[in-house]
Amino acid sequence: MAYQPDNEGLFPVHVAAITNQTVAVHILLTERPGCVGLRDGRGRTFLHAAVQHEGSSVVRYACQRPECASIMNVQDEDGNTALRLAVVAEKLRMLCNLLTNREVCLNLRNNKGQTALDLAMGNIREGFFYGRNRDKLIYSTLARVGAKHSSCRGDKLSGKQDSGAEAAGQAAAGELHREESAKLTDASRTLAVGSVLIATMTFSATFTRLPGGLRPGDPAAGGGAPGLAGRWWFFDAFVVASALAFILSSSATVGLMYSGIAMVELPIRRKHFLVSFFFVSSSVTCLTIAFALGVYVVLAPVARGTAVAVCVVSPLLLIYRNAESLQKLFAVSGPLYARMGFWVWLRWSGGAISLRLLKKFWPFVVIFGLAGHLRNQQQQQERG
Repeated sequence: MAYQPDNEGLFPVHVAAITNQTVAVHILLTERPGCVGLRDGRGRTFLHAAVQHEGSSVVRYACQRPECASIMNVQDEDGNTALRLAVVAEKLRMLCNLLTNREVCLNLRNNKGQTALDLAMGNIREGFFYGRNRDKLIYSTLARVGAKHSSCRGDKLSGKQDSGAEAAGQAAAGELHREESAKLTDASRTLAVGSVLIATMTFSATFTRLPGGLRPGDPAAGGGAPGLAGRWWFFDAFVVASALAFILSSSATVGLMYSGIAMVELPIRRKHFLVSFFFVSSSVTCLTIAFALGVYVVLAPVARGTAVAVCVVSPLLLIYRNAESLQKLFAVSGPLYARMGFWVWLRWSGGAISLRLLKKFWPFVVIFGLAGHLRNQQQQQERG
């Protein structure tokens, strides 16, 4: 029965791969080793079938089994290997599993003369998109591990030379321009909601709801000033965090005004949007720090344990915000380690992680560093 195909030419091992049944595939390959190389009516092995039907567990299993090395570079009737099918379907995790197996050849061509890197470049969407989308990550991952382009012309690879008609190309460019403009306008509006909300919250917290309240007495003698100002480092850090969040979110709001206006040139709008996105992301970090410090200032004198617990839980927001990008970063580092060696992996991973940490968490350095510097200056003045 293991070698009997159905009406569609699928063998039991193909069916198990399609349904992502790793245990069934393991039993078939153990009891009937000849099932490894079986092909269906389209020349596909069970590895092809697993990639096409999102059988991620089966793909991972096959990449770890030495007996499956013989099918890693098998081409179907279209000349596609499992690696190229993963590229076309934009299955990043399957692609990374395949790339960690050094038996997988990166530069085999299909019947159209295209390599995996050619197909990846053709998948990259035109226009303004998130830099961590799968299409761009797949292309950059293949390029880093040594994949090469074929000798085909770049315009053919990207699909820009289908008709060759100049008028049709200009019409497509105009349509793309309108889509990009509408996309930027919509994204700017969405991001502006968050930036305005953060600016409003930090403005209100700074002037109306300061932890510790205000000092009583005559304003000329310091009455009406924040009660904890200059007395506690945590309060100083809270004020710096709130001020920085307000400045960043307000700057982002101004930038989003430009990026959302259709009369501004598209490249200028893109620059304003990217800068505003960075400012809003950083203001979220500042707001999280301000919240944790504010709670600590209020609760620490009476419930220190609760205050510390809130400070520990608050960064979960930042972890959630970066979880997706960090997950993709670790996923693509596996193939780099397997293909290029430890030192190349360490240099790239260390640099990428350090850069990402600097971009995401620089407000910590500014807030706590500036608060400490101001505190030291005040202490020196008091001693003098």
